[in-house]
Amino acid sequence: MGSDLLFLDGCAACKAKSEQAFCNLPPDTLQLLDQISLAVTYPAHVKLFSEDQPCRGVFILCSGKAKVTASRGGKPLMLRVAESGDVLGLSAAFARRNYEVNAETLAPSVVRFMKREDFIRFLGSSSDALANVMRILSLEYQQALESLRNLGLLNTATARIAQLLLNICADPGEQNEAASARFLLTQEQIAQMTATTRETVTRLLVQLRRDRVIAIRGSNLVIRDRNALERLAS
Repeated sequence: MGSDLLFLDGCAACKAKSEQAFCNLPPDTLQLLDQISLAVTYPAHVKLFSEDQPCRGVFILCSGKAKVTASRGGKPLMLRVAESGDVLGLSAAFARRNYEVNAETLAPSVVRFMKREDFIRFLGSSSDALANVMRILSLEYQQALESLRNLGLLNTATARIAQLLLNICADPGEQNEAASARFLLTQEQIAQMTATTRETVTRLLVQLRRDRVIAIRGSNLVIRDRNALERLAS
């Protein structure tokens, strides 16, 4: 619980700031953010909001993780994993519409909540905060477009899973250099993100490791043969 106090004491006093969203604002702006928001500690598997629910406000994920999903024929389609510094509910707050996705904590998390009206006034008083929010919305649009492209244009589960692994690990730039990244997704979550089954994900990951295309070391994903993975994704 000790680390949670870093966030509950307020944004201005937080010692775990990131470069995301509202974490890098001037001190006076952070003090205002403290005044109009409330930090709450949640356990894992708590739903922050549901799609089609009226937008009450936005949620800043100070620590922990949350999954963002949408329904697809009654089945959940996982869009992304939100991490520390991410803001949830932005587009619904701007559009004055219902939440269009679901957000649920994946791990014990500290979340700072701002009512929609307070949030809009806050952006009107801070050009830095407004610029950050515009950047975040642009990135969310690009991520959503990429997800739709992968689901719509990649016809096989193998191709979709391979593309997801490529997206997780950025190209290192050197042909002989292995790319690596933190691997935070469970097999069930990969299945939801690629519109397939957990069994299919399990079989493919086992095959890729056996063929030395990838390696999974603890919480790290390493792409050993990027060319082979790119062929599977094509």
